[in-house]
Amino acid sequence: MLMNFFKKLFSSKNNSDNKESNFTGVYSEEYFKKRYTEEHLDESDGILDGCLKMIQSYFIDNKIEQKIAAPINHPENLDQVLDDGIGFHMYCKAFQLQDTQTAMFLAYSFSDFLVKAFDFKLYKDNEPEFPLRKMTLKYDKN
Repeated sequence: MLMNFFKKLFSSKNNSDNKESNFTGVYSEEYFKKRYTEEHLDESDGILDGCLKMIQSYFIDNKIEQKIAAPINHPENLDQVLDDGIGFHMYCKAFQLQDTQTAMFLAYSFSDFLVKAFDFKLYKDNEPEFPLRKMTLKYDKN
């Protein structure tokens, strides 16, 4: 059940006709540094705070008790906003928000969780191949 929201956001139809993948290769560290710029989710700029408040509002407005008390952006809580109540997508539509904004709320919130809990780093893609893939997370073990 964990990470259902992530699967729903980024999954595509199951490709059962065995077509080849679009894998183009492994990129060097030099290429990565050229293409991506490190970003910081700054709580003082209001964007991250707005994303977290939108998720918190979903729980309050739908009278749903979140599974994990804190942080609000824990993956189990993010799963809940998709599975419990009317669904986060419909909730955002009620505020006349676009799908890209709904995805941004969840992506920023999840990114913040990974950055704080597991020391991931968030990067902006300077050459995005798709409109909703403007960010990427990177984890350097060494």
